[in-house]
Amino acid sequence: ELARAERQNTSLSIMMVDLDHFSRINETHGHMAGDSVLREIAKRIQSVSRVIDAVGRFGGEEFMIISPGDAACQASGQAERIRAAISDEAIDISEGIIQLTASVGVVTPGNVKDARSNALLAAADLALSRSKARGGNRVEMALSEEVQVIGSAKLKSSEGRHRMPRKHRFVA
Repeated sequence: ELARAERQNTSLSIMMVDLDHFSRINETHGHMAGDSVLREIAKRIQSVSRVIDAVGRFGGEEFMIISPGDAACQASGQAERIRAAISDEAIDISEGIIQLTASVGVVTPGNVKDARSNALLAAADLALSRSKARGGNRVEMALSEEVQVIGSAKLKSSEGRHRMPRKHRFVA
């Protein structure tokens, strides 16, 4: 998607969603209940995402949404809809009713041509960490300076290679 956005000179946003305190579900209700909750969360994210958005589980209780054509203001609104879809209604599973909240980190690079995939993921992750540090159940946008600083540091350290770390393979 990054290459397509660069070719077509369009914007792109990446959203990372983390379920707040998800480990409590597995500890209290078991991993089967946790899997049921993850399936329901995936459905909720899909229900408020566009057909052209790529939605996938990023690992554990994290999801990633790649949203082509979204400017920062559109991505912020979409991220808030995702957060609300997860947080506003409890999940009813056989083990009981589960109330969850979600933290979301969003990055929309100002210049897609200069963006690197690892830098964008790191910036979205940094925004997600800021959301969690501020109490969770909120959306945080990555700052353009973060994308630039991370991008130049990653580019120097990786000598131009743009591979995702093994533990963060995107699964759609």
